[in-house]
Amino acid sequence: NGSKASLDISFPEGGAYTLTAQYKNNLFESNVVKFNFNVNKENARISASSVTKTYGGSEKSTVTLKDDNGNLIKDTIVYFNIDGKSTKIKTNAKGQASMPITLAPKSYTATVSFEGNNRYNAISTQVKIVVKKATPNGNIKKGKVILEQAAKAKGYPFKFNS
Repeated sequence: NGSKASLDISFPEGGAYTLTAQYKNNLFESNVVKFNFNVNKENARISASSVTKTYGGSEKSTVTLKDDNGNLIKDTIVYFNIDGKSTKIKTNAKGQASMPITLAPKSYTATVSFEGNNRYNAISTQVKIVVKKATPNGNIKKGKVILEQAAKAKGYPFKFNS
């Protein structure tokens, strides 16, 4: 009589699955059908911005991990690889992972990667990090002058090399 049945199923992770459907009726012979199928993993996306900071500043490199639908991927490990050193950081409730930058003044290219898991494919991206030299401010120069004057007043031969 052309009857149909449908079922919506959500799979929490990629992999191979088997669906078994059984039809039972007193008027007709029972029938069992098995379907084997694969569910593909979802793609992940990493977004990161370049960072420019002054040496000694508190700036961080922050990345956001989302799925293809823009949903945040929380509580997941990402790796920051900078200058031969790898650091593992877990994403927070906003899907973000932040790494403090404590590097010497120089330009760097960091690789941020997510190794994938049961649900998402692996992905990586590169981000430019520039650490500029700190420049002395007027207070340092003023402090040098005060020290030199105090040493001279006490009769000590003292002078900063510039």
